[in-house]
Amino acid sequence: MNPKLALTRLALLTLVGSTLSGCIVYPRPYHERPYGPPPGPPPGAVVVVPQAPPPRYSYNDNGRGQVTSIEVLRQQERPTGGGAVLGGIVGAAVIGAVMGGRGAGVVAGAVGGAIVGNEIERNQAPAYDVFRISVRLDSGVWRQFIVSQPNGLRVGDAVRVEGPRIFPG
Repeated sequence: MNPKLALTRLALLTLVGSTLSGCIVYPRPYHERPYGPPPGPPPGAVVVVPQAPPPRYSYNDNGRGQVTSIEVLRQQERPTGGGAVLGGIVGAAVIGAVMGGRGAGVVAGAVGGAIVGNEIERNQAPAYDVFRISVRLDSGVWRQFIVSQPNGLRVGDAVRVEGPRIFPG
């Protein structure tokens, strides 16, 4: 195959792929049921509506308490999908250049490249630690907080809770 033609195809595939990667369409939410009301029970039917369980806690459970446990949780950044897109373009271009740009090999190269690109991006994503702090308030309510730093808190320390935030003492 002519190397100049293969290079031209590679450049064209890269241009088309990068252009199409910006064409992501997000679904619009349905507002006020545009297709009419949901189907309901037949007229005259008795409908039993189950009661929702009471909430385990709310942000109104403010006050003082004591730290009962601190756990370290390892978090991994999620892949954005850019690696899959770029890998698919490169895989299709390379296989297309080798095979002459025809057949199922190009599709297989795109799929394989997307899988490899996504895996590479996932392995390159930074990992970080967060802390889950469990607190038993003086009122008997249990609360858990996910924070990036424990700010010197240890198990048994007294804390003050204000909404979604926790403070020493």
